Amino acid sequence: MAEIPDILMFMRRVGPYHEEQMASIARHTKQSYTLVLGWNPEVTSFVAMNLAFARRTSRFTVLLDDDVILMDDGWLQHLVDVLLQHDDVAIVVPSEIKQPGEYNSYLEERKTSSMQPTPLLEMTWMPGYTMAIDWEKVPDLRCDEEIPGRYRMNDVDLCLQVRSMGYKVVLDRTFAVYHLEKIDSLDWKRKNDLMLPEEEIPLHRQQVRYMAQKWGNFYSRSLQARVISQIQ
Repeated sequence: MAEIPDILMFMRRVGPYHEEQMASIARHTKQSYTLVLGWNPEVTSFVAMNLAFARRTSRFTVLLDDDVILMDDGWLQHLVDVLLQHDDVAIVVPSEIKQPGEYNSYLEERKTSSMQPTPLLEMTWMPGYTMAIDWEKVPDLRCDEEIPGRYRMNDVDLCLQVRSMGYKVVLDRTFAVYHLEKIDSLDWKRKNDLMLPEEEIPLHRQQVRYMAQKWGNFYSRSLQARVISQIQ
């Protein structure tokens, strides 16, 4: 497959941040890429993601959640470089900024600093807000379509799959993305229709039980100790 990366946007709904998100992709992606949409209101998010995976065109895919704003010009190439430079890494995720104050401070800091690589942290799992995958290493990776509900736990399961295949999941703290839905304001979330659908809330316990049954102690240990080691 080509090495021009795919940016796979997972759009659960059309929200107030899509215009800003698309602008940030256009502004900060300084290389060729293929945009793939993963959205289908008739199926679960797990099925929609697998359908999108089937349309991938590249060895590298970056899953971009529908509430992420990019802030650094070198973001995409940097994630790809991590995957190329580390034969044992199959998933890499950047840091996230969760609050408007942090966002403004980060932009000010970036005016005078560059994206100098920092040591990676090997993680048991990472949230999937911006997740880069190397398909050459894990060609059989798929979302588990049997997870109860329509959302949640997919990112945990993908990371556990990768680790069970003998590869690492790492956090790259060199740069960050702005994760809008992490804004700690219920009023803001209600205003912008960003609350988890009520019918999904009771399913969380079912999802936890499902993961425990599927992965056993591997799942419980992953929750207890998130950071495994530091990687140069």
